[in-house]
Amino acid sequence: MWADSYDRDPDALYELSAEVSDVIARRIGAASTGATAARRIAPSAHDAYLRGRYLWFSHRWDQALDAMQKAVAIQPDYAAAWSGLADAYAVKAVVQVVPPKAVAAQTQAASRRALELDDSLAEAHSTAAAIALFHRGISSKRTASPSARSS
Repeated sequence: MWADSYDRDPDALYELSAEVSDVIARRIGAASTGATAARRIAPSAHDAYLRGRYLWFSHRWDQALDAMQKAVAIQPDYAAAWSGLADAYAVKAVVQVVPPKAVAAQTQAASRRALELDDSLAEAHSTAAAIALFHRGISSKRTASPSARSS
């Protein structure tokens, strides 16, 4: 079982552990869920995603948005990148660079897409919760009475 050779192009090394796991599962008769195939991420998409996260945490939100858009363009089934894209849209409203309505549709669509792709991804749930909390806060500020706003 352990005698097979796995020669790979360096760009495909990220796939090796999943492939070896699938081979072992087949040989011992375990059922493969296929989840490993869905979670294979292109290195260039992951690089764009990581760059986007770095830029997001560096408060360079326009560049973060560009990087996340690049990540999902490279690999449209990359759930974490969709979650990052939702965060990149949302933060611009949170820090009042754009009105919340200007990015609400893109934020919610990207967040939904992340959850559709991988509903076990904690990051996607965190993003969805943050978006809901932010919009709830915006809604409550609009409906609060003038005396409640001043207190």
